[in-house]
Amino acid sequence: PTTPFHVMQYIALYNEERVAYLRKQYEGETSIAGFALSYHDVKAIIKRRYEHLGSKKDFISNLAVAGMKIHAEEFPLEQRNIELLDHFIALGYLRREFDYYIFTNPILHDELYDLAANKKDLHLRMADYYISLTGHEEHAAFHYRKGNNFKRAIECSLQSARRAVRKGGYETAIDYYNQALELCQRKKEAADLETVVALNE
Repeated sequence: PTTPFHVMQYIALYNEERVAYLRKQYEGETSIAGFALSYHDVKAIIKRRYEHLGSKKDFISNLAVAGMKIHAEEFPLEQRNIELLDHFIALGYLRREFDYYIFTNPILHDELYDLAANKKDLHLRMADYYISLTGHEEHAAFHYRKGNNFKRAIECSLQSARRAVRKGGYETAIDYYNQALELCQRKKEAADLETVVALNE
């Protein structure tokens, strides 16, 4: 079963069985035998379809690294790649929702993300792109963190916090400051003492 239809059909069946299984658990029936479809089969089918994409694998990998939801105007799309969005809609990987694209299923997205090669480099490229856009420091911080550039992630979190303060979003700013502080504590080499003291204040 390597067609897009089979992939989506299998995931739909998996979700139905999962919901039925959770319902049985809620009602006090906890037999694992009621959960019949194998998750490993889903992974194998998605991997097989991914391998058949050939040169288009890089594009879907970039989308998976970008996240579950993709705004085309905020994504570094070359003109020649724009038609691939419709191609992946036809294949059942994506669907269009208003002004953004979304993966048809979280399971599909997670598996494609795991299959993507050089995720660290892809995250860093995404971070460099987002930092070049005004107002996207939060996205940049996320991708720098995933790409293990913790120093830049802290800087972007601080920029996000300052922007939130200017807009009156104090709770949001505190959250950004906490994210930066948590990174400073976890990755002590990523920030100097002055930054840590300022964050605590």
